[in-house]
Amino acid sequence: SHFGSSHFGLSIALTWVPRVVPATPTMSFARQLGIETTKACAAFKADFDKYTEAQMALIKTECMKVAKEGKTQAVVTVIPAHDMASTEWRQKTLANGASKYSYVGDQLRKACIAMQFESIDFRDTSRTDYNLVATLTWKAVDEKEESPKKRPRCGNHTITCGLCHEKKTAKRVSPCGHMVCADCGTPRLKRCPFCRGDIADFEDLFEP
Repeated sequence: SHFGSSHFGLSIALTWVPRVVPATPTMSFARQLGIETTKACAAFKADFDKYTEAQMALIKTECMKVAKEGKTQAVVTVIPAHDMASTEWRQKTLANGASKYSYVGDQLRKACIAMQFESIDFRDTSRTDYNLVATLTWKAVDEKEESPKKRPRCGNHTITCGLCHEKKTAKRVSPCGHMVCADCGTPRLKRCPFCRGDIADFEDLFEP
């Protein structure tokens, strides 16, 4: 562009080049939604972890109470029906699709395995009263007895399968987290029989 001016014989010419200002990239609405989803899932996970911590405290309290009664097995309702019936449990899921029920149940199982019980049985009673019940067994030990140097094997932990209703080695359905026995959890099963979600894989629930 050019601009000229003459006054009393003095000529002034001004020239400039128009500056092209790059357009500010706009965020797509889908990306905005994705960011909000990620934030929500992070908040949900914090809530899930807080609930898991509270249920682990309950497990420890109940087991200690039973141990002081001279017994070696505790049956604890780790996820009661009234919690699973709430809107929070039905609607909140993590980014990988895991529900609060499957996430909390999985974390509780892992924590119980780490505590080295003699046997662990998590039973999903969703066909009756919608509770998740843990049966935890340990053995009486003399305090003078040395702790075992090797961690006990955990491969014999079982569940009562919700499909065949037999007590067998457990498999966890991925990604929903529901459990079936190893015999029922085969590639022929394409959808979870409990939530009807697509099955990506079957995972060993307990360590060998």
